[in-house]
Amino acid sequence: MSSTYLHPPLQPVVITLTNSAWTAYRSGQRQTALSLCQQSLAITKHNPHALHLLGLLHAEAGEFKVAERHLLKSLELSPLPNVWNDLALMYRSQARPQKAEMAIRKAISLSSDNNSAYYY
Repeated sequence: MSSTYLHPPLQPVVITLTNSAWTAYRSGQRQTALSLCQQSLAITKHNPHALHLLGLLHAEAGEFKVAERHLLKSLELSPLPNVWNDLALMYRSQARPQKAEMAIRKAISLSSDNNSAYYY
């Protein structure tokens, strides 16, 4: 899968912080994930992966406007299908079907092998 990256290459320390944030998130350590995302974004605000995770964390906390802002910024920097998919799921959870459909169509258009989008 090839992706268009619209941000400059990330510094190794930023990559390490972001990877650690995702690991913490996947193991249920939400506060640690949030802290690591914030540290990463303090170094560079152009980190689509940290913005994606920050969007998920805010969505889980019910802070949907903040979540949407972070997810859309992530997509500006790097339009990845999984971020579009997560945005669609957030819109669906808010009963915003038109926005959800737009986002899921975008996810599918970017990656025809995005199986999670088909089960939306």
